Amino acid sequence: MEGRQLDQTSESELLEGETSSIYVSRNRLLECGFEELLQDDMNFRLPLEVTFYGEEAQDVGGPRKEFLTLMLREIVKEENNLFKKGEDGLYQFTNHEHHISKKHYFACGLLCGLTLLQNGPLPCFLQEREMDEVLGEQKLPCIKQFAEGLNIVGLIDVMKQKPCLRYLFRATAKSALGIRKFKLLLTPCFAEQGSNIRISEEAVYQMFLAYLKEVSAGRRTTVTLEKILKFVTGTDEEPVLGFDCHPSIKFSENSSFPRSSTCINVLYLPAKVRTDKEQQFEHYDLAFCSEYFGQV
Repeated sequence: MEGRQLDQTSESELLEGETSSIYVSRNRLLECGFEELLQDDMNFRLPLEVTFYGEEAQDVGGPRKEFLTLMLREIVKEENNLFKKGEDGLYQFTNHEHHISKKHYFACGLLCGLTLLQNGPLPCFLQEREMDEVLGEQKLPCIKQFAEGLNIVGLIDVMKQKPCLRYLFRATAKSALGIRKFKLLLTPCFAEQGSNIRISEEAVYQMFLAYLKEVSAGRRTTVTLEKILKFVTGTDEEPVLGFDCHPSIKFSENSSFPRSSTCINVLYLPAKVRTDKEQQFEHYDLAFCSEYFGQV
């Protein structure tokens, strides 16, 4: 990688250096994403700097991770007809002529390479035999395109030299996000022990832990632990290289809803606990279902 440092590592750090800028619409994400990735003048040795239309968040890590996460979801959706789901839950190439003519499979391969190199989610969606083809004869045009895209960042050559790296494309590379792992990922930042503020913050955190148990048990039907992690960090799984800036929880007097800074992986919980637990949980639900960088 060249250019600017990939991610911000502290709230006070100022990132400077070259990036490759991408501008996309949330409403037309796949179309816009492909158009941007297929630009002739893109330098993929530089970190992506992503801006969603109408959003002012500066990308020092969070928007990029969210873009990569959302694009990986989009390419495997049935209605987009790029891949089809097998009985094992993993995907096969459809070899669709329209997508071949538009070089969309090339863009998919490039996307998978970028998400690995730029600390996004693992691209663990292809069946094993499909990956055999990608690294082998590449008989179908769609597979040939995908491999070419993947090799724009050199990954085909590297995986042939070091076959162990193929593990990063296997479903077993991902570990489930349970409540214990989630609590270890998000560290609360409390005030000084014995202070009144500390007592209040611990009450808020206790309420949040009770909410996490509800989520983990499936009793908050619209929210998952993965959605909460995405709200905080921009990605719904821990990156293979970990987070440069360890996710944390802080307490804020400025909002009655949770909010976040995805570039520094901070969840800001409202500093006051509501007496009505269900009402508090509903506020959490509304926040964590939002797609707009920590804003309800």
